Amino acid sequence: MQQTFISVAMTYSIFHRALFSVALIASTAGVSQAQWDYKTSVKKQISISNMNCSGCDLSGADYSGTNMKHSDLSGAILNRVNFSGAEIENSNLSGAQLSRSFFARVNAHNILLRGANLKDSTLTEINLKESDLQGATLAAAELRKGRITRSSLKGANLSRLSALAASFEGSDLTLATADGANLTGASFVDATLVKVDFGTANVSAANFTGADLSGAKMVLVRGLTQEHLDAACGDGQTQLPVDLTITYCKENSEDSEIHDIAEHGYMAARDREIALRSERAIQNLEILMKNTTPEGRRALQRVHADLLGIRRKIEE
Repeated sequence: MQQTFISVAMTYSIFHRALFSVALIASTAGVSQAQWDYKTSVKKQISISNMNCSGCDLSGADYSGTNMKHSDLSGAILNRVNFSGAEIENSNLSGAQLSRSFFARVNAHNILLRGANLKDSTLTEINLKESDLQGATLAAAELRKGRITRSSLKGANLSRLSALAASFEGSDLTLATADGANLTGASFVDATLVKVDFGTANVSAANFTGADLSGAKMVLVRGLTQEHLDAACGDGQTQLPVDLTITYCKENSEDSEIHDIAEHGYMAARDREIALRSERAIQNLEILMKNTTPEGRRALQRVHADLLGIRRKIEE
């Protein structure tokens, strides 16, 4: 059965290429290329699930409305491909080249997009729930009303991303970059935004309720308000405009408390050591004062007074 699916997938790809070649030949013969355009010749709503085309070059193909679930397109070249309305759940597109591709209203639940290049792609209203986009590039992509929820975007490049009213709820964006991104009205509820570099991103009307902004860089962020930060938490490394503050996350507060306790314990132990040494010095000095000349005793009295002062301060 698997061989049959692979055969169908490869035939599908060859069919695309053949039609494209015919279109080019037809155009030189004075025939309208639109008559031979493979994008309009392929029957929609077909199923090629379990497609195995790792590393294939399918640039410019039209898979709109196609069932491509459980497919392996890892490392494939899929630039300018139309996936609009397609079903690609549980598929592997890791490392794929997908620049300027169309994913409008695609159901992409639980897919792998690690290291994929989605630059300038259209992801309007896409559903990327529980997916892996670690290290992916979404620079200058269109994600309006898209949903990348409970997913991993660790180290992703979101620079100049347009994500109006998009949702990143429960996702992990640790170390992602979002310089120049339009995040107006986006939801980051319960998202992990640790060490995210927001650069000059616009977060007007965004929702940061329950978000962890520890170590995030937000000094130049546009539209950031104290209300945003009051709903989130961070740590001492969170970089904010001078007039804004953030409450420490619980784990960071506990870590800080533990550090303070340890520091206090160290200081107390050090003070006890100093006190002990001072007491011994005082005792030795008093013995020396009893067995010295009057002139030597007067000189040692000043040192004795200093040591007594140190002991009093420690005892306080």
